[in-house]
Amino acid sequence: MEPAPTKSARHTLPNQADYQAGLLRSERQTLQHLFEKALEWLQHSPPNYQQTLAGLAQCMKSDPQAAVYCYEYLQTIEIATAANHLRFNWFERRKNRRLILEIEQLVGAEDWYAVFERAPKAIYHNPQHSQLLTYLATACQRTDAPDCARAYCQFALKYDPKCQATHRQIIINYLTTGQFDDANEHWLQLHIQRTFTRSQLQTLKHAVPIEIQATLPSLELATKIDRLDNQLSQDPQNEKAWHQLRKLYQDNQLFSRALECCQLANQALGKNTEWEQVILQLRKKQAESRIVFYERVKATSTNFAPSWLMDELTDELVRVRTEYYESRCTIFPNEKDNFVRLAWCLSEADNPYEALKIFHNVDLSQLSPQWAVIMLLGQGETEQRLRQFDKAIESFNNALHIFEKSPDDILQSDLKLVDIPTLEHEQIGQRLLKRSKLLAQAMDLPQISQQCAAIAKKTSLSIGN
Repeated sequence: MEPAPTKSARHTLPNQADYQAGLLRSERQTLQHLFEKALEWLQHSPPNYQQTLAGLAQCMKSDPQAAVYCYEYLQTIEIATAANHLRFNWFERRKNRRLILEIEQLVGAEDWYAVFERAPKAIYHNPQHSQLLTYLATACQRTDAPDCARAYCQFALKYDPKCQATHRQIIINYLTTGQFDDANEHWLQLHIQRTFTRSQLQTLKHAVPIEIQATLPSLELATKIDRLDNQLSQDPQNEKAWHQLRKLYQDNQLFSRALECCQLANQALGKNTEWEQVILQLRKKQAESRIVFYERVKATSTNFAPSWLMDELTDELVRVRTEYYESRCTIFPNEKDNFVRLAWCLSEADNPYEALKIFHNVDLSQLSPQWAVIMLLGQGETEQRLRQFDKAIESFNNALHIFEKSPDDILQSDLKLVDIPTLEHEQIGQRLLKRSKLLAQAMDLPQISQQCAAIAKKTSLSIGN
């Protein structure tokens, strides 16, 4: 599948002032026109490869980190090579190899501007050269253009599936984009396809970042998966085997494989609702596990945990959680705590008005004291964010009354079972008291401030001065 255009032109190339300002809108429009015109030459009969490649080369030089230009250039090179358009004699090929050496030296010197300036020519004169494409993937990875790096790796693997440097680059690409579980899946695929010997795999394992080495799937796991695959190919109606395979993938952080397994099981068994719920739950676990892995990696290394990545991973988790709890609310309408979770998801997703609609529709009498406090706390925080201060203090005050009557129910809450990420790092009662006291002081409501202080003293919670 063709990669989508990226915002890569706005990313700066280290120490290269030419790219610091990015591209103006008019320049983007000009590039898009040139890109479309270049592709039109392929529709001629016979195709004009030279004009197409010249136009795409200019696009790559102007915006070297845009994956769509890179992909189309590599694809056209491939088509032109198959059509016997690109032909070089022995002497020319020998001379052209110097371009590969030059790119290697520029990558080593981290002269990214020069790398991308020479890339189209080097590719043209060395078509389908896996090592060259891997060098260019490294350059893209180092300059915050992971989509472009992935395109280079995709073509490099086609031409040399056993290039260890390419496989290493793919794993690094997954790490830097937060797809830690997909790095594991790529490794599993190497086992299943028997791409390398055990000795070669061991060498490659030591070459990949240490942050991922301990999580890579073993040969024993690949053997178990292969056995279950064979069993299901002979008996696709074996529901127990489908669940065993799904669990095996899930327990080993191979979520993409687990999701594919559920989809195949759904087709074979026809249990739509059950498997669709499992799929949503797996997507939620996948998003959660990526954040956990990110936090672990960040504690030891920043090479594969850039600060901007946490925002992307969090956004994805909120989006998946929202889908999951929307589905739970539809299928299990009597489980009112799911509605509270959904409202929190919407609030965290910066959709406060929809969140309030759900908060207001939940009947407090159908909730336990714990969930009533969680609901009113979320409702109050959302109202406060919308500057509805009178409503917010009313919500907080109602929550305080419930907390005061049933403090043990709230203080003994298992935050993992609550399953609201926002509440995982702060005790629910303490958060309620702090928010209520701060807003009461701002609104000059001493009675509520005093109530918060009294509850804090009674429950031994610290809420500051």
